Amino acid sequence: MSFYPITVNYWTMRESSFLYGREKRGIQDSLGGISLSEPGQTTFSSCKEKESVRVFILVKKDRGCNMKAAVGVIMGSKSDWETMKHTCEILDQLDIPYIKQVVSAHRTPDLMFEFAEKARGEGLKVIIAGAGGAAHLPGMVAAKTTLPVIGVPVQTRALNGMDSLLSIVQMPGGVPVATVAIGTAGAKNAGLLAAQMLSAFDSKIADRLDKLREDTKKAVMESSDELV
Repeated sequence: MSFYPITVNYWTMRESSFLYGREKRGIQDSLGGISLSEPGQTTFSSCKEKESVRVFILVKKDRGCNMKAAVGVIMGSKSDWETMKHTCEILDQLDIPYIKQVVSAHRTPDLMFEFAEKARGEGLKVIIAGAGGAAHLPGMVAAKTTLPVIGVPVQTRALNGMDSLLSIVQMPGGVPVATVAIGTAGAKNAGLLAAQMLSAFDSKIADRLDKLREDTKKAVMESSDELV
């Protein structure tokens, strides 16, 4: 049996990554709208092929179906993933469990409000929201939850991301959004900022942050030797 990594809808699984396998080899279809009653070897059907598939618990270190996601990473559209994947890479480096999902403020407003209203009850501690253009997602999510929200302005072709930045950072008093830089640098810093928030109550995350900072320092020091 072959196994492939996939991402599961937040409302059906509550965890971002697990493994699935099938009897047929070499098939890697994209699954969506998965109906899953409980973790483990539960059978469900592919929305594309309607064939039986079995779900298996992820075996990656510190990331299982019984792990509660601490961070919710959301973005306004699939195209934002090119930026927001850098947030998830940082969270992966720091072994922080998270969920990721596309939630559009304009195309799926009801889903956005439902996500924000249920986030605390689902165990999330920080929400990172990336959006571009008329980037209302971070602010509208912040309006519906008292969890800390970090906004990532996605770079755009029209105004090079300045529209995204101003849409996110210019929040009215009383509804804060912690806004980072435009683009990749901001996405990375959003992951780090979320980790630093969590580290105030988790010494293991604090230790991993210290190590990451030391590794970064070492890499900079060693780069001098590469100058010719």
